[in-house]
Amino acid sequence: MEHFSINETAQYSVLGLWLILGAAVFSRALFQLARTGGKVSAAEFGPRDLLLCCGFIVWFGASIEKGFGQPQPSVDRTGILQTAVLFVGIVGFIAAYLNLRGIDPLRQFGILRNPGVCFAMAAGFLFATYPLVLLTGKLTEFALHGAGKPQNIVEFLENANQASDKGTVILTM
Repeated sequence: MEHFSINETAQYSVLGLWLILGAAVFSRALFQLARTGGKVSAAEFGPRDLLLCCGFIVWFGASIEKGFGQPQPSVDRTGILQTAVLFVGIVGFIAAYLNLRGIDPLRQFGILRNPGVCFAMAAGFLFATYPLVLLTGKLTEFALHGAGKPQNIVEFLENANQASDKGTVILTM
């Protein structure tokens, strides 16, 4: 039988309490959403929007499928910049498309709220999600019998952090 040290027991206790707190935060948000409804409406969307969405799903799915069985690509600043440009382009395309359809992207995605409230909500949900991420990592580690290998991007970030390369760390986020 495996015995835990007091330090490990305390860590697991804190993680357990944090997990319960996170579940409470998400439960409250879901109940509030069910009671009052959301601020985002899908009423303006129609069949052509569904077609565009399906196009994105096929494109992303094909990109994912193309990567199966391939070695992980090396990660460098150029690749990160290219990916960032791609994501900005996708978001820009969606915003332009919504504008052409007469839909305000800021209103549609609920960004017109008080920025302080948005930041506080995002920080709260991030805080509530963190123990779930840790738990998922531990379950994955257990399922792989500790044989998991970190992704190249994780190693890249660890190396940048150890080298105190704040610009690269910020660029990656």
